[in-house]
Formats: sequence, structure tokens, C-alpha cells
Amino acid sequence: MVQHANDNPPLQEFYGFKILPVLVGDNCRHYIYMRKHEARSEHEAGADRTLFVANLPVDTTLESVQDLFKPYGEVIYLQLPGDPPYQETSTSRRANKRKTREEKTVKQAWKHLLHTGTIGHVVFKTANQLEQVLQMPMEEDKRWKSGISAEQPLGYKRYLLRYMKSRPNPEKLQQEVDTFMKKFKAHEYERERAEKEKKDKMDEDGFVTVVRTKRLQAEPQQVVVKQASQYSDFYRFQMREKKHNGTAMNGR
Repeated sequence: MVQHANDNPPLQEFYGFKILPVLVGDNCRHYIYMRKHEARSEHEAGADRTLFVANLPVDTTLESVQDLFKPYGEVIYLQLPGDPPYQETSTSRRANKRKTREEKTVKQAWKHLLHTGTIGHVVFKTANQLEQVLQMPMEEDKRWKSGISAEQPLGYKRYLLRYMKSRPNPEKLQQEVDTFMKKFKAHEYERERAEKEKKDKMDEDGFVTVVRTKRLQAEPQQVVVKQASQYSDFYRFQMREKKHNGTAMNGR
């Protein structure tokens, strides 16, 4: 059994939950709530050594939970939302080892973060280890081991890094554009050269291949717009006014 220090008080309780404070990030205190799991079925595997935890940090992984309870018990399985329940078979052990291996090897993959207040189930190797965890003392300086590497920070730096990763590298993009344009120009040159060779060239049967060439665009013609004053007799009312003015002049 683990001997607790006399100067460390026991964990505080809140509505049946033990409150476990941990330090995350830059000495920010986070509270994890835990209690013994209540089995819903008699056939539920490992119910007597399963710990129910709530308000897990967003970067929780199997490795971080194992480090958290390492002095008091050995964690053999972590069930998060979406994970299958623990089974007393080698399948669960293989899945647990595969999860640990993926967390260690796949460092470049963008890790999905949990939602705030996520719950989970932690299965220990023995029921006695579970009791030791529930009796663990409070440690003011107990630090949470983040499951996120330095390449994937948290906070606004995470969103900034994700934005930068979603945009192409300008230098690499320019290289790809230059390479494409070189290939395109070379292809156009070969096509034009092949067309010139075919133009007005007679084949073995005496036929001449006619190659269409692009027509030159005609120069735009200047359109002269006549002023409205040049059409003085265009409308009927203009003709009537002109006739009326002529009659008035003759009457004088």
C-alpha cells in the first residue's frame, strides 16, 4: 500500500465526487471530479475496478491518465466518448496498446481535442488500486501531463498554427507554379513546331494537310455618332413648328 504524507489533507468531496486539483498549462488550476463507477449490469467487465471521472482536460490521453494515477494504481484502459467499453479479453488489451502506440508515433497528425467537461472511465489493474486512488491525498503542486506535443499547442496559438498549416507555403507554391509554366511553355512550343511542319506538306498519298490558323482580330472601327442637331426634321413636331414659323413670317 502507498503511504500518504501526514501533512497532505485528503481530497475534498462534492456530492459524492472526490475533487482532484491539477496544474495545467501556465500554472492554471483545473479540477477533476471522480468517484467509483456504478455498474448498470452484472455482466459489466471490470466494474469493481473502474473509476468514473468528469471534467477531464481537453488534451486527455491514456498516457496522461496513467501518469496522473501512477503512484497509486496502474491504468490498463481509458474509455472516452466514442470508445468501446472495457472487455475482459485480449482484444481490449490490444486496443489499449494500439492506442498508446498511435499516441506516441503519430506526432504530426492533428490531434482532436475533447470538449469541456468530458467524462470518462478509467479501469485499473486491481480493485485495491482503485481504492488507493480514491484515498489519495491532495497535492497542491500536482501537475497534469499534457497529451499535446509542442508542435500542437493549446489556446490561440493552436488556432494560429492550424490556420498557417491550412495555407500553402508561398515558396513551395511559387516553385510549383514555375515548374508548371515551364512544362506548359515547352508543350506549346512543341505543338506549334509540329503544326508548322504539317502545314502545306504533302504526304505519301499526295494529300496536303490543311492546318487551321487563328484569324487576326479586325481592328475596331471608329463609330461616328451624329449630334441631334443634325436631324432637325426628324420628328413630326419639329416639322410642324418649322411650318408654323414659316407661315408667321409670310404673314408679316
